[in-house]
Amino acid sequence: MTRRHDLDTLRIGAFGLLILYHVAMAYVAGWDFHLKSVHTAEWLQWPMIALNRWRMPLLFAISGIALGLCLPAQGRWRFALRRGGRLLLPLLFGIVAVVSLQAYCEAVDKGDVTPGLGAFLWRYWQFRPWPGASFSGAAYGFTWNHLWYLAYLI
Repeated sequence: MTRRHDLDTLRIGAFGLLILYHVAMAYVAGWDFHLKSVHTAEWLQWPMIALNRWRMPLLFAISGIALGLCLPAQGRWRFALRRGGRLLLPLLFGIVAVVSLQAYCEAVDKGDVTPGLGAFLWRYWQFRPWPGASFSGAAYGFTWNHLWYLAYLI
């Protein structure tokens, strides 16, 4: 299969907007997010609403088109297993090494966990529920937060 540079360009643009969207979430007044800045602005709501209407459908359309183009005519189970393996490792790494830091920052910011990254990570990596903690996924003991997209692609 030849490389589709048009899809690559769309994907890069979509993920660039997605990154800007998530950075701006910390500054939008009146919207809940994992971490919020003390400096918020109401005017950010309108561009965020406009972007919110089509950002996820665009990502799913690009992913569906790319999957459809690379799906083999035969050997689909082997393809699915290889794809699942390639996506599962980054998802697991993200849950353990990346999102755990976000959960720590959120829990400390909300006052539910005392500062101390080492103690938090030791407890977090046991994958047990956190009664009373208010970071996303505390009821399950871990979270994939914004890596849910990888799980959906699997």
